[in-house]
Amino acid sequence: MVSWLRSIEQISLNYEEPVVFYHAFIIVRGAAMDKYKSQSSRLTREMKHEIAGFRKYIYRTCSGVDVTGIEHFHHGDDNKTLVITSTHRSHIDYLILGAELVSDGICGIRFAAGDNLTRLPILGSRFRRMGAFTVFRSKATQRSYLFKLVEQVKKLIKKGDLLIVFPEGGRSYNGHMLDIKGGIVGAAVVLQQENPEEQVCYQPVAISYEIPAEAPFLKYVLAGKKMRDEGKNKLEKLFGELMYYAGDIVPFVLRGIKARFGLRYGKIYIDFGAPIPLSELTDVQGLYRAKAPNSFLGNSAAIKESSEKLKAVFVRLLRILPHNMVAYIIKQNETLSVETQVKKLEALRAELAEMGATFSSEKTGIELYREGLDFLRRNSVGKVSNDKIEIIRRDMLEYFAATTEDRLVEGA
Repeated sequence: MVSWLRSIEQISLNYEEPVVFYHAFIIVRGAAMDKYKSQSSRLTREMKHEIAGFRKYIYRTCSGVDVTGIEHFHHGDDNKTLVITSTHRSHIDYLILGAELVSDGICGIRFAAGDNLTRLPILGSRFRRMGAFTVFRSKATQRSYLFKLVEQVKKLIKKGDLLIVFPEGGRSYNGHMLDIKGGIVGAAVVLQQENPEEQVCYQPVAISYEIPAEAPFLKYVLAGKKMRDEGKNKLEKLFGELMYYAGDIVPFVLRGIKARFGLRYGKIYIDFGAPIPLSELTDVQGLYRAKAPNSFLGNSAAIKESSEKLKAVFVRLLRILPHNMVAYIIKQNETLSVETQVKKLEALRAELAEMGATFSSEKTGIELYREGLDFLRRNSVGKVSNDKIEIIRRDMLEYFAATTEDRLVEGA
């Protein structure tokens, strides 16, 4: 078992660790960003080393990374605090985002990692050496733990660290945007309430994948998680634990191996949105309850309101890819003729465009339909013959359709 894990680590090191991170936002205090470009601490050096190698893994295993709007990250002033919040689709979200920031000259980054990561044999210690601090997910619903975590986040901010956390609180297992967890991200609201002279802004980032590495394996992750949590005996729980972690690690190892033979797995899109002042999302001072036991509870109404609006911002920022639309059309009625499906696809694209959606492809009509259909075929969602598909993995069809469904619901 240990030798197997060491072989996984060696493959990961060759491609610079396809690691796993949870809960991300980056807090940057004003134009003081220049100091992050000159930091040379041990932590920064290790982070830059890991990130530099990981960029090689990214570009070896995918068709490329398309980044837009990163200039928003630099538009700060002395009285502005940016909270960069990111969507969460894959374990590698943090390193993809971190790689772009580090390559842009931003250093001194720290991140919150779920205890399911920091407990990993061999790899967990590497996460901690890179600057991770553990978030115990089983304790996330305990108020006392949450309050301490928020205070820890505030101390890191005041210290000047760049803190990375994903506010969905975990990956989406079905492709739909998760509700924003008001826990750690609520530290920004508390910070704004305690420092009314400053302007605290959320700066959203959406990371869109043609296909996340672990997406085809999520059913095994979920099965392992259920067996681990509900197993009738220790052996069953242990097997569930192994299945859970295998579903997380194996996809990245396989991609690294296949990359040696020139195989690529689609593009990754990183879209930085414009900073959104908290004052535009909620009335922080007006909703504050001074008689609450602590500042987090006193700001609970503002945290809830800003979290709900932030989720809508994420949904609007995610790219709509050809297979997202085609999967949505096929899911509605897979028995329709190709001609009818193409017409419905054209109507859907027009509706999404009217909502202001961002597309990854300019194709329309039958070309758009075939591009999406070919992607579903190549990723084993179904067998295609004469522009018709026979569904094999309905779970994957629904996963790909979810982004379109979320956008339609948000725009309704």
